[in-house]
Amino acid sequence: MGRTRLFFRDDDATADRPSLRRLLSIFESRRVPINIAIIPGLLTDDGVQLLRDSHLRHPDLIGLNQHGWRHENHEPNGRRSEFGPSRAADLQRRDIGAGRQRMEEAFGRSFFPVFIPPWNRCAPTTLQALAELEFAAISDFRPPDPPAPVGIARLPATLDIMDWKGTRDLRSPAELLVQLAEQIPAAGAIGLLLHHQVMSDRAFEFITRLLDTLIDSDVVSFHLFQSLLRSEHE
Repeated sequence: MGRTRLFFRDDDATADRPSLRRLLSIFESRRVPINIAIIPGLLTDDGVQLLRDSHLRHPDLIGLNQHGWRHENHEPNGRRSEFGPSRAADLQRRDIGAGRQRMEEAFGRSFFPVFIPPWNRCAPTTLQALAELEFAAISDFRPPDPPAPVGIARLPATLDIMDWKGTRDLRSPAELLVQLAEQIPAAGAIGLLLHHQVMSDRAFEFITRLLDTLIDSDVVSFHLFQSLLRSEHE
């Protein structure tokens, strides 16, 4: 039986912050890849420098991906979304295109075109815009399962470490480990969702211990989005 494909995704990167440096150091020191979801409309010059330097040092470990445009809610009612059903298709395409242009200007060929919708949700018209703008994949959260147009793969995260509705800190480590153990034997890739901006020392320590355990266990293979997409076609 082969190893389960696993990826880590860290959302909301914008600037050179101590928490982002800490996260990058943890993954780089253990030679484990991590996909960084960058908000292009809020990206600062020092954020560009940090992420560009990290990728140049470790191109096989640091993935640079697009997290919406400005992470702004445009839904007048209901759940928050930057690219929800109330937005016209042309406005969505404009913002996604502006974000891609910013990412390409900042990172050049180091940018890999996977789109992470803010709040992990978007409309069917968003998926069409992504196809037209030649994105390789979308990474949201499972569930739900939106229909994907031809040419757009879906690489959803499957486990969020944060308790957003309660403590806004790390969820119960025991609960997380049980859920991860349940996901590992399942078919397909699994993805752990991180948020460096709000992670406490407790959350960083959990991720550090989890990485060391997974590395020693040899039951998973770690992936950037680009290697995950390659593996699905092999």
